[in-house]
Amino acid sequence: MDDFSVKNGLAICFNDHDSTEFMFDMIRKALDLKKWTIYVKMHPSDRYRFSEVENFCLENNAVFIDPACPVYNYRDRLKILLAGISGVHVDALMAGGTPCTLKSWYHEDYYQLIEDDLLFVFESLEEINSLSDEEIAQIMQSREKLNEHLKEINTLPSDKLASFYKKL
Repeated sequence: MDDFSVKNGLAICFNDHDSTEFMFDMIRKALDLKKWTIYVKMHPSDRYRFSEVENFCLENNAVFIDPACPVYNYRDRLKILLAGISGVHVDALMAGGTPCTLKSWYHEDYYQLIEDDLLFVFESLEEINSLSDEEIAQIMQSREKLNEHLKEINTLPSDKLASFYKKL
């Protein structure tokens, strides 16, 4: 199902702001594009829906990422990381990822990523799908330039917060 030697992944990250119906619709639309290996990442706090979403992914040939697994562990498989209002964009940036969103999904610039020109905003999944390899390469190169300072990734701030909350 998944050829990990080819970096052709589109990760879609969801949190508890997203309805189950919205998630399933987004996953179906992404799978219909037939250009990408679709990865689905749930927010770790959204536990009550893990099994339902994982089963949906298995039934529909999408890859369910363990919510406890940092998304940057998949950076070698992903070309695009897509999410709504989510801190996963910050994790992606810090790990050298390419954070993207859809205009209709990102209705508030909570982290000021658009203001700081750190988030790619698309009108639709079809627009992402229509990107040429050269355009994707440009997006990835801009990401690499932004993250030249990165060396080995050890711990992200979200990991620190998660470990703190687990102790509570």
